[in-house]
Amino acid sequence: MSILIICECGAQLRTSEANAGQKGRCPKCGAMLVCPSTATAPELSVADEPPAMPEAPAVTEPPAAPEPPADDEPPAAAAEPLSSPTEPPAPARRAHPVLEAPPPEPWTVLRSWQAHSRAITAMVFNPDGRYLATAGADGVIKIWDMASAAAVVTMDPLPHAPVTLAFSGDGHRLATGISRPRGSGDQVPEPNVLVWDLAKKQQLMAFAAHRDSVNAVALNADGSVLVTGGDCLDEPDSPTVSFWDVATGEPLAGVRAADTSEVRELARTPDGTRVAAACWQTITFWDLTTFDLKVTVNSGSWDQFRCLTLSPDGRLVAGGCYEYIRVWDLTTSHTLGHLTGYNADVTSVSFCGDGAHLVGVSTPEGQWDPGMVKVWDAATHAECATLDSPTGAKVVKVGFSPKRKLIVTADNEGAICLWGLMED
Repeated sequence: MSILIICECGAQLRTSEANAGQKGRCPKCGAMLVCPSTATAPELSVADEPPAMPEAPAVTEPPAAPEPPADDEPPAAAAEPLSSPTEPPAPARRAHPVLEAPPPEPWTVLRSWQAHSRAITAMVFNPDGRYLATAGADGVIKIWDMASAAAVVTMDPLPHAPVTLAFSGDGHRLATGISRPRGSGDQVPEPNVLVWDLAKKQQLMAFAAHRDSVNAVALNADGSVLVTGGDCLDEPDSPTVSFWDVATGEPLAGVRAADTSEVRELARTPDGTRVAAACWQTITFWDLTTFDLKVTVNSGSWDQFRCLTLSPDGRLVAGGCYEYIRVWDLTTSHTLGHLTGYNADVTSVSFCGDGAHLVGVSTPEGQWDPGMVKVWDAATHAECATLDSPTGAKVVKVGFSPKRKLIVTADNEGAICLWGLMED
Protein backbone atom coordinates (compact mmCIF):
# COMPACT_ATOMS: atom_id res chain seq x y z
CA MET A 1 0.00 0.00 0.00
CA SER A 2 1.41 3.44 -0.96
CA ILE A 3 1.44 6.55 1.22
CA LEU A 4 1.08 10.08 -0.18
CA ILE A 5 3.35 12.70 1.41
CA ILE A 6 2.67 16.40 0.71
CA CYS A 7 5.39 18.87 1.67
CA GLU A 8 4.73 22.45 2.70
CA CYS A 9 6.37 23.60 -0.54
CA GLY A 10 3.68 21.76 -2.52
CA ALA A 11 5.78 18.79 -3.60
CA GLN A 12 3.93 15.43 -3.55
CA LEU A 13 5.75 12.15 -2.96
CA ARG A 14 4.56 8.58 -2.80
CA THR A 15 6.31 5.82 -0.87
CA SER A 16 5.48 2.39 0.44
CA GLU A 17 3.95 1.60 3.86
CA ALA A 18 7.18 -0.19 4.75
CA ASN A 19 8.86 3.20 5.13
CA ALA A 20 6.39 4.36 7.84
CA GLY A 21 8.17 6.36 10.54
CA GLN A 22 11.27 6.88 8.41
CA LYS A 23 12.62 10.36 7.81
CA GLY A 24 14.06 11.95 4.70
CA ARG A 25 14.42 15.23 2.85
CA CYS A 26 12.05 16.75 0.34
CA PRO A 27 13.74 16.57 -3.08
CA LYS A 28 12.36 20.01 -3.97
CA CYS A 29 12.97 22.25 -0.94
CA GLY A 30 15.18 20.07 1.29
CA ALA A 31 12.86 20.09 4.33
CA MET A 32 13.05 17.07 6.64
CA LEU A 33 9.97 14.85 6.16
CA VAL A 34 8.54 12.04 8.31
CA CYS A 35 6.65 9.27 6.57
CA PRO A 36 3.31 8.82 8.46
CA SER A 37 2.51 5.43 9.93
CA THR A 38 -0.91 5.20 8.22
CA ALA A 39 -2.11 6.06 4.74
CA THR A 40 -4.80 8.37 6.16
CA ALA A 41 -2.35 11.04 7.17
CA PRO A 42 -2.80 13.68 4.48
CA GLU A 43 0.25 15.80 5.24
CA LEU A 44 3.72 15.30 6.39
CA SER A 45 5.00 16.50 9.74
CA VAL A 46 8.21 18.43 10.08
CA ALA A 47 10.59 16.96 12.60
CA ASP A 48 10.77 18.98 15.82
CA GLU A 49 13.76 17.10 17.19
CA PRO A 50 17.15 16.92 15.47
CA PRO A 51 16.95 13.53 13.74
CA ALA A 52 19.64 10.99 13.22
CA MET A 53 20.85 10.55 9.65
CA PRO A 54 18.33 8.11 8.13
CA GLU A 55 18.33 6.55 4.74
CA ALA A 56 16.26 8.44 2.24
CA PRO A 57 12.86 6.85 1.60
CA ALA A 58 12.46 5.08 -1.68
CA VAL A 59 10.24 7.04 -4.03
CA THR A 60 8.23 4.91 -6.39
CA GLU A 61 6.88 7.78 -8.50
CA PRO A 62 8.44 11.15 -9.42
CA PRO A 63 6.93 14.15 -7.66
CA ALA A 64 4.22 15.92 -9.59
CA ALA A 65 5.10 19.46 -10.65
CA PRO A 66 2.98 22.15 -8.94
CA GLU A 67 0.43 23.91 -11.08
CA PRO A 68 1.65 27.26 -12.45
CA PRO A 69 0.05 30.36 -10.93
CA ALA A 70 -2.60 32.29 -12.81
CA ASP A 71 -1.42 35.15 -15.03
CA ASP A 72 -2.89 37.78 -12.69
CA GLU A 73 -1.45 36.27 -9.52
CA PRO A 74 2.22 36.47 -8.54
CA PRO A 75 3.90 33.07 -8.03
CA ALA A 76 4.16 31.87 -4.47
CA ALA A 77 7.62 31.99 -2.96
CA ALA A 78 9.22 28.60 -2.42
CA ALA A 79 9.54 27.54 1.21
CA GLU A 80 13.04 27.80 2.57
CA PRO A 81 14.54 24.44 3.50
CA LEU A 82 14.81 23.57 7.17
CA SER A 83 18.26 22.64 8.36
CA SER A 84 19.12 20.16 11.08
CA PRO A 85 21.80 21.09 13.63
CA THR A 86 23.27 17.57 13.49
CA GLU A 87 23.83 17.65 9.73
CA PRO A 88 26.79 19.45 8.18
CA PRO A 89 25.92 22.28 5.78
CA ALA A 90 25.84 21.39 2.11
CA PRO A 91 29.18 22.09 0.45
CA ALA A 92 29.36 25.15 -1.79
CA ARG A 93 29.07 24.36 -5.47
CA ARG A 94 32.42 24.49 -7.22
CA ALA A 95 32.70 27.37 -9.65
CA HIS A 96 33.31 26.56 -13.29
CA PRO A 97 36.90 27.32 -14.29
CA VAL A 98 37.38 30.46 -16.38
CA LEU A 99 39.47 29.81 -19.48
CA GLU A 100 42.11 32.48 -19.69
CA ALA A 101 43.58 33.61 -22.97
CA PRO A 102 47.13 32.37 -23.52
CA PRO A 103 49.82 34.97 -22.91
CA PRO A 104 50.91 36.85 -26.04
CA GLU A 105 53.85 35.40 -27.90
CA PRO A 106 57.05 37.46 -27.56
CA TRP A 107 57.44 38.75 -31.13
CA THR A 108 60.03 41.49 -31.35
CA VAL A 109 61.58 43.66 -34.07
CA LEU A 110 64.95 42.25 -35.15
CA ARG A 111 65.71 44.82 -37.83
CA SER A 112 64.04 47.70 -39.67
CA TRP A 113 65.11 49.81 -42.62
CA GLN A 114 63.84 52.40 -45.08
CA ALA A 115 63.13 50.54 -48.32
CA HIS A 116 61.27 53.15 -50.39
CA SER A 117 60.72 56.88 -50.35
CA ARG A 118 56.94 56.41 -50.43
CA ALA A 119 54.41 53.76 -49.36
CA ILE A 120 55.19 50.10 -50.08
CA THR A 121 52.58 48.76 -52.50
CA ALA A 122 53.63 45.10 -52.86
CA MET A 123 56.10 42.60 -51.47
CA VAL A 124 56.82 38.88 -51.82
CA PHE A 125 59.46 36.40 -50.64
CA ASN A 126 61.31 34.22 -53.11
CA PRO A 127 60.66 30.47 -52.60
CA ASP A 128 63.61 29.80 -50.27
CA GLY A 129 63.07 32.97 -48.20
CA ARG A 130 66.57 34.37 -48.80
CA TYR A 131 65.31 37.35 -50.76
CA LEU A 132 62.39 39.76 -50.50
CA ALA A 133 61.06 41.74 -53.46
CA THR A 134 59.32 45.03 -52.72
CA ALA A 135 57.60 47.68 -54.83
CA GLY A 136 56.73 51.22 -53.82
CA ALA A 137 54.54 54.11 -54.81
CA ASP A 138 57.80 55.67 -56.03
CA GLY A 139 57.65 53.23 -58.98
CA VAL A 140 60.79 51.34 -57.94
CA ILE A 141 61.14 47.56 -57.52
CA LYS A 142 63.93 46.29 -55.25
CA ILE A 143 65.15 42.85 -54.16
CA TRP A 144 66.62 42.58 -50.67
CA ASP A 145 69.04 40.09 -49.14
CA MET A 146 67.30 39.18 -45.88
CA ALA A 147 70.55 38.25 -44.14
CA SER A 148 72.06 41.71 -44.57
CA ALA A 149 69.03 43.90 -45.44
CA ALA A 150 71.01 45.08 -48.47
CA ALA A 151 69.36 45.82 -51.82
CA VAL A 152 70.91 43.41 -54.33
CA VAL A 153 68.66 44.57 -57.21
CA THR A 154 67.24 48.04 -57.81
CA MET A 155 65.27 48.45 -61.04
CA ASP A 156 64.72 51.65 -62.93
CA PRO A 157 61.61 53.53 -61.84
CA LEU A 158 58.43 52.62 -63.69
CA PRO A 159 56.03 55.34 -64.89
CA HIS A 160 53.34 54.09 -62.52
CA ALA A 161 53.35 52.29 -59.18
CA PRO A 162 53.57 48.48 -59.22
CA VAL A 163 50.73 46.95 -57.18
CA THR A 164 51.59 43.24 -57.28
CA LEU A 165 54.68 41.01 -57.44
CA ALA A 166 55.22 37.27 -57.93
CA PHE A 167 58.22 34.92 -58.18
CA SER A 168 58.22 31.77 -60.26
CA GLY A 169 58.44 28.51 -58.35
CA ASP A 170 62.16 28.19 -59.08
CA GLY A 171 62.79 31.82 -58.09
CA HIS A 172 64.43 32.71 -61.40
CA ARG A 173 61.68 34.98 -62.74
CA LEU A 174 59.77 37.92 -61.31
CA ALA A 175 56.50 39.41 -62.59
CA THR A 176 54.70 42.62 -61.71
CA GLY A 177 51.47 44.40 -62.52
CA ILE A 178 51.21 48.18 -62.42
CA SER A 179 48.31 50.47 -61.66
CA ARG A 180 48.09 52.08 -65.13
CA PRO A 181 44.78 51.16 -66.81
CA ARG A 182 45.01 49.84 -70.32
CA GLY A 183 42.94 52.64 -71.88
CA SER A 184 40.23 52.57 -74.52
CA GLY A 185 39.47 53.45 -78.12
CA ASP A 186 42.35 53.93 -80.54
CA GLN A 187 44.77 54.87 -77.81
CA VAL A 188 47.75 52.52 -77.63
CA PRO A 189 47.78 51.21 -74.07
CA GLU A 190 50.91 51.36 -71.97
CA PRO A 191 52.22 48.01 -70.74
CA ASN A 192 50.84 47.12 -67.32
CA VAL A 193 52.46 43.68 -66.96
CA LEU A 194 56.22 43.02 -66.97
CA VAL A 195 58.32 39.86 -66.49
CA TRP A 196 62.07 39.66 -65.82
CA ASP A 197 64.59 36.84 -65.91
CA LEU A 198 66.62 37.53 -62.78
CA ALA A 199 69.42 35.12 -63.63
CA LYS A 200 70.00 36.75 -67.04
CA LYS A 201 69.14 40.22 -65.72
CA GLN A 202 66.85 40.97 -68.65
CA GLN A 203 63.22 41.84 -69.26
CA LEU A 204 61.33 39.03 -70.97
CA MET A 205 58.00 40.67 -71.74
CA ALA A 206 56.01 43.86 -71.27
CA PHE A 207 52.41 44.10 -72.48
CA ALA A 208 48.95 45.41 -71.66
CA ALA A 209 46.52 42.95 -70.07
CA HIS A 210 42.79 43.21 -69.31
CA ARG A 211 40.48 46.04 -70.25
CA ASP A 212 41.14 48.02 -67.08
CA SER A 213 43.65 47.43 -64.30
CA VAL A 214 45.87 44.48 -63.37
CA ASN A 215 45.53 43.71 -59.67
CA ALA A 216 47.39 40.40 -59.37
CA VAL A 217 50.01 38.25 -61.12
CA ALA A 218 51.31 34.71 -60.62
CA LEU A 219 53.86 32.46 -62.34
CA ASN A 220 53.88 28.68 -62.56
CA ALA A 221 56.73 26.56 -61.19
CA ASP A 222 59.25 27.13 -64.01
CA GLY A 223 58.03 30.59 -64.98
CA SER A 224 56.80 29.54 -68.44
CA VAL A 225 53.14 30.49 -67.76
CA LEU A 226 52.05 33.86 -66.43
CA VAL A 227 48.62 34.41 -64.85
CA THR A 228 47.10 37.88 -64.55
CA GLY A 229 43.99 38.96 -62.65
CA GLY A 230 42.07 42.17 -63.11
CA ASP A 231 38.77 43.91 -63.77
CA CYS A 232 36.29 42.88 -66.46
CA LEU A 233 34.34 46.19 -66.72
CA ASP A 234 31.10 44.15 -66.55
CA GLU A 235 31.62 42.94 -70.12
CA PRO A 236 30.47 39.33 -70.56
CA ASP A 237 33.32 38.43 -72.90
CA SER A 238 36.07 40.08 -70.86
CA PRO A 239 38.12 37.64 -68.74
CA THR A 240 39.15 38.39 -65.18
CA VAL A 241 41.86 35.70 -65.17
CA SER A 242 44.17 35.37 -68.18
CA PHE A 243 46.94 32.84 -68.90
CA TRP A 244 49.97 33.84 -71.01
CA ASP A 245 52.91 32.08 -72.66
CA VAL A 246 55.98 33.87 -71.32
CA ALA A 247 58.19 32.71 -74.20
CA THR A 248 55.95 34.09 -76.96
CA GLY A 249 53.81 36.63 -75.11
CA GLU A 250 50.70 35.05 -76.59
CA PRO A 251 47.51 34.48 -74.57
CA LEU A 252 46.77 30.85 -73.72
CA ALA A 253 43.31 31.20 -72.16
CA GLY A 254 40.97 33.68 -70.52
CA VAL A 255 38.31 32.85 -67.91
CA ARG A 256 35.85 34.59 -65.62
CA ALA A 257 36.62 33.95 -61.95
CA ALA A 258 33.24 35.44 -60.99
CA ASP A 259 30.36 36.93 -62.95
CA THR A 260 30.79 40.62 -62.13
CA SER A 261 33.83 40.90 -59.91
CA GLU A 262 37.45 41.87 -60.32
CA VAL A 263 40.21 39.55 -59.15
CA ARG A 264 41.99 40.94 -56.09
CA GLU A 265 44.81 38.42 -55.62
CA LEU A 266 46.35 35.31 -57.16
CA ALA A 267 48.36 32.58 -55.41
CA ARG A 268 50.04 29.48 -56.80
CA THR A 269 49.28 26.28 -54.86
CA PRO A 270 52.27 24.70 -53.08
CA ASP A 271 52.40 21.77 -55.52
CA GLY A 272 52.53 24.21 -58.45
CA THR A 273 49.62 22.65 -60.35
CA ARG A 274 46.94 25.28 -59.74
CA VAL A 275 46.43 28.97 -59.15
CA ALA A 276 43.87 30.40 -56.71
CA ALA A 277 42.02 33.64 -57.50
CA ALA A 278 40.31 35.79 -54.84
CA CYS A 279 37.45 37.96 -56.02
CA TRP A 280 34.07 39.17 -54.75
CA GLN A 281 32.47 36.29 -52.83
CA THR A 282 34.54 33.39 -54.10
CA ILE A 283 38.02 31.91 -54.26
CA THR A 284 38.43 29.79 -57.40
CA PHE A 285 41.18 27.30 -58.24
CA TRP A 286 42.33 26.84 -61.86
CA ASP A 287 44.52 24.17 -63.41
CA LEU A 288 47.78 25.68 -64.74
CA THR A 289 47.98 23.14 -67.58
CA THR A 290 44.38 22.78 -68.81
CA PHE A 291 43.16 26.15 -67.43
CA ASP A 292 40.00 24.42 -66.16
CA LEU A 293 38.12 25.40 -63.00
CA LYS A 294 38.78 22.83 -60.26
CA VAL A 295 37.45 24.17 -56.94
CA THR A 296 35.22 27.05 -55.85
CA VAL A 297 35.08 28.33 -52.27
CA ASN A 298 32.19 30.67 -51.37
CA SER A 299 32.37 33.24 -48.60
CA GLY A 300 28.79 32.59 -47.50
CA SER A 301 28.27 36.32 -46.93
CA TRP A 302 28.26 39.66 -48.72
CA ASP A 303 31.84 40.35 -47.69
CA GLN A 304 34.38 40.61 -50.47
CA PHE A 305 37.70 38.80 -50.45
CA ARG A 306 40.62 41.21 -50.48
CA CYS A 307 43.46 38.69 -50.29
CA LEU A 308 44.24 35.01 -49.83
CA THR A 309 46.99 32.66 -48.67
CA LEU A 310 47.48 28.88 -48.80
CA SER A 311 49.00 26.67 -46.11
CA PRO A 312 52.30 24.97 -47.06
CA ASP A 313 50.60 21.56 -47.32
CA GLY A 314 47.87 22.97 -49.56
CA ARG A 315 45.10 21.83 -47.21
CA LEU A 316 43.96 25.22 -45.90
CA VAL A 317 43.06 28.47 -47.61
CA ALA A 318 42.54 31.72 -45.73
CA GLY A 319 40.77 34.73 -47.22
CA GLY A 320 40.81 38.26 -45.86
CA CYS A 321 37.41 40.01 -45.66
CA TYR A 322 35.96 43.00 -43.82
CA GLU A 323 37.26 42.83 -40.22
CA TYR A 324 37.95 39.08 -40.25
CA ILE A 325 39.85 36.22 -41.89
CA ARG A 326 37.96 33.12 -42.96
CA VAL A 327 39.73 29.73 -42.96
CA TRP A 328 38.64 26.67 -44.97
CA ASP A 329 39.74 23.05 -45.11
CA LEU A 330 39.92 22.24 -48.82
CA THR A 331 39.93 18.48 -48.17
CA THR A 332 36.52 18.59 -46.46
CA SER A 333 35.13 21.78 -48.06
CA HIS A 334 34.21 23.09 -44.59
CA THR A 335 34.80 26.43 -42.91
CA LEU A 336 37.09 25.94 -39.93
CA GLY A 337 36.77 29.34 -38.32
CA HIS A 338 36.68 33.13 -38.46
CA LEU A 339 39.58 35.13 -37.09
CA THR A 340 38.04 38.39 -35.90
CA GLY A 341 39.03 41.62 -34.17
CA TYR A 342 40.31 43.67 -37.11
CA ASN A 343 39.35 47.30 -37.65
CA ALA A 344 38.92 47.34 -41.48
CA ASP A 345 39.36 45.20 -44.59
CA VAL A 346 42.02 42.53 -44.14
CA THR A 347 44.24 43.25 -47.13
CA SER A 348 47.24 40.96 -46.59
CA VAL A 349 47.52 37.45 -45.09
CA SER A 350 50.26 34.83 -44.94
CA PHE A 351 50.92 31.35 -43.50
CA CYS A 352 54.30 30.60 -41.96
CA GLY A 353 56.56 27.97 -43.46
CA ASP A 354 55.52 25.16 -41.10
CA GLY A 355 51.83 26.06 -41.26
CA ALA A 356 51.59 26.62 -37.49
CA HIS A 357 50.90 30.36 -37.62
CA LEU A 358 48.94 32.81 -39.74
CA VAL A 359 49.39 36.58 -39.88
CA GLY A 360 47.05 39.20 -41.30
CA VAL A 361 46.74 42.98 -41.40
CA SER A 362 43.74 45.29 -41.80
CA THR A 363 44.25 48.69 -43.41
CA PRO A 364 41.75 51.50 -42.70
CA GLU A 365 41.33 54.06 -45.46
CA GLY A 366 42.36 57.08 -43.40
CA GLN A 367 46.00 58.04 -43.84
CA TRP A 368 46.65 58.24 -40.11
CA ASP A 369 44.46 55.33 -39.01
CA PRO A 370 46.81 52.53 -37.88
CA GLY A 371 46.78 49.14 -39.51
CA MET A 372 46.15 46.18 -37.21
CA VAL A 373 48.54 43.20 -37.41
CA LYS A 374 47.51 40.00 -35.64
CA VAL A 375 49.29 36.65 -35.41
CA TRP A 376 47.14 33.51 -35.03
CA ASP A 377 47.58 29.88 -34.11
CA ALA A 378 46.55 28.13 -37.33
CA ALA A 379 45.29 25.01 -35.51
CA THR A 380 43.33 26.51 -32.59
CA HIS A 381 42.57 29.94 -34.14
CA ALA A 382 43.71 31.57 -30.89
CA GLU A 383 45.22 35.02 -31.19
CA CYS A 384 48.93 34.79 -30.39
CA ALA A 385 50.05 38.41 -30.64
CA THR A 386 49.29 41.89 -31.95
CA LEU A 387 52.25 43.63 -33.58
CA ASP A 388 52.42 47.40 -33.22
CA SER A 389 54.39 49.42 -35.73
CA PRO A 390 57.53 50.67 -33.97
CA THR A 391 57.38 53.95 -35.94
CA GLY A 392 53.63 54.51 -35.69
CA ALA A 393 53.19 54.30 -39.47
CA LYS A 394 50.31 52.29 -40.93
CA VAL A 395 51.27 48.70 -41.77
CA VAL A 396 49.88 47.82 -45.21
CA LYS A 397 51.55 44.48 -46.07
CA VAL A 398 52.60 41.43 -44.06
CA GLY A 399 54.34 38.19 -44.95
CA PHE A 400 55.84 35.13 -43.27
CA SER A 401 59.20 33.85 -44.41
CA PRO A 402 58.62 30.52 -46.20
CA LYS A 403 61.49 28.79 -44.36
CA ARG A 404 61.89 30.51 -40.99
CA LYS A 405 59.58 31.83 -38.28
CA LEU A 406 60.06 35.45 -39.31
CA ILE A 407 57.44 38.08 -40.17
CA VAL A 408 58.00 41.07 -42.43
CA THR A 409 55.73 44.12 -42.18
CA ALA A 410 55.73 47.01 -44.65
CA ASP A 411 54.19 50.42 -43.97
CA ASN A 412 52.81 53.42 -45.81
CA GLU A 413 55.99 55.41 -45.23
CA GLY A 414 58.24 52.95 -47.10
CA ALA A 415 59.78 51.16 -44.10
CA ILE A 416 60.20 47.41 -43.55
CA CYS A 417 60.34 45.67 -40.16
CA LEU A 418 61.61 42.14 -39.62
CA TRP A 419 60.03 40.40 -36.62
CA GLY A 420 61.25 37.28 -34.82
CA LEU A 421 59.74 35.05 -32.12
CA MET A 422 61.86 35.03 -28.98
CA GLU A 423 61.41 31.39 -27.95
CA ASP A 424 63.02 29.82 -24.89
